[in-house]
Amino acid sequence: MLTYGLLGYPLLLPAAIGGDFNVKNSTGEPSTIESLPDRELYIRWYQIASFMPVMKFIHNPNSYDDPRIVEIARNITRFRELKVSPLLKKYSRVALDTGLPIIRPLWMIDANDPSCHAVEDEFSIGDKLIVAPILYSGRKSRNIYLPTGVWKDGIDGSLHKGGRWINDYRVQENETPFFENVPSIMNI
Repeated sequence: MLTYGLLGYPLLLPAAIGGDFNVKNSTGEPSTIESLPDRELYIRWYQIASFMPVMKFIHNPNSYDDPRIVEIARNITRFRELKVSPLLKKYSRVALDTGLPIIRPLWMIDANDPSCHAVEDEFSIGDKLIVAPILYSGRKSRNIYLPTGVWKDGIDGSLHKGGRWINDYRVQENETPFFENVPSIMNI
């Protein structure tokens, strides 16, 4: 998504939530048994996709017959409608007018910060919102880098001064770490 956005393709269809693959049997033929992705992988994939311009499903949340997954999916969808979609619309217009990508690497927020160039597992929507997804199975924490500025934690509402790392940031399975840039009049 980051590479294609930089190349001028802002409205991409990322891989389907839960994977875009066919299960093969032992002879290499497509299997008649449809297997579902790991429950945690599915949730984390859904979370990341909720910040992308387009979402595609191979398996819907009801496929799991697990009310917790369905409830998490509902909450993610509500969050996308209220918080993410307005930003995606705003930065879609910016992308069409300027050629800047919607989904951006951190170095586009602060090109002079070496840490922004080194971070490979975070991204931003425009310059307004940073997403630091959990990418590994069983993980309940991660280190997060915030560029210069003041950033509001999207989970607990606390303010963080940028230009530094947040180490061992704890997150539940139903949460995605994200941070909103606080307007400059509030900067500390």
